[in-house]
Amino acid sequence: MKRFKRLVITVAIATLLTSSYVWSAELPHVSAASVGFSSERLAQLSSELQSGGDASEIPGYVALVARHGKIVFVDTRGKQDPNQDIVMSEDSIFRIYSMTKPITSVAAMILVEDGKINLSDPVEMYLPELSELRVIGSEERTPTGDTTTPSITVLDLLRHTSGLTYGFLKPYPSGGPLEQMYLDEGVNDLEIDNAKLVTRLSNIPLKYEPGST
Repeated sequence: MKRFKRLVITVAIATLLTSSYVWSAELPHVSAASVGFSSERLAQLSSELQSGGDASEIPGYVALVARHGKIVFVDTRGKQDPNQDIVMSEDSIFRIYSMTKPITSVAAMILVEDGKINLSDPVEMYLPELSELRVIGSEERTPTGDTTTPSITVLDLLRHTSGLTYGFLKPYPSGGPLEQMYLDEGVNDLEIDNAKLVTRLSNIPLKYEPGST
């Protein structure tokens, strides 16, 4: 359970990126222990973020953790733009996409904590259409994929290892026959409801075997 709570906290950091400067200016800074946090764990978080920067996976970041209106952790590192020598600061402005993802992830983890779902649950328990999916041919990159895959799990969806992809073509490096199938099936259609989206996805092979990439 503690592991799940730590994941929720980590995911929630993403939702605070653009507001860290305001929070830092208006909210008090307190010791981690005073609001039930572990200083050692926060140090690990800082180390993980820094290692991402050192490996050039993250050009720069602003992270903030707060509880009960009190800040226990603020960390800024790297550059605002990898091509410019502008240091990241607490008032750096970010353009952020996909902010439904941390909200959905936190909601999912609440269901896990309440015993309503398990991270290991196969997705077809809830979406039967997504059973017995195929994976596209990895060598010839043709859309004939005939390899039965293991089930996508709830965890795969949370960590983006489901094998699902996007309908993005070139100049995106990964654009190809499968991405064209997404476009042909109308997966990118913003007018369809969730049921139609799942049905259309069920007609398309996966890009990777679930859990592998």
